[in-house]
Amino acid sequence: WSSDVCSSDLFVLTWEQARSQFGPEVGTSARARADFKKEITRTIDRVLELWPDAGLRVTADGVLLSPGQPSIARRVGPVE
Repeated sequence: WSSDVCSSDLFVLTWEQARSQFGPEVGTSARARADFKKEITRTIDRVLELWPDAGLRVTADGVLLSPGQPSIARRVGPVE
């Protein structure tokens, strides 16, 4: 997917880009776009409940993606 670069580590996936990736069947009416944004926001909120350091933030422009922490801590030492 393509995204607009905000800085070297931050990207904004615009609402239009998100709709084309995750909801191409969503209509183009203002109501359909608002419902899509609401559903994506709820989904991201659920993800952040379980993975607060995921590097996701909903903004007026779309979803801000930044480097996050892994969902599972990296193992240190030899694997047995």
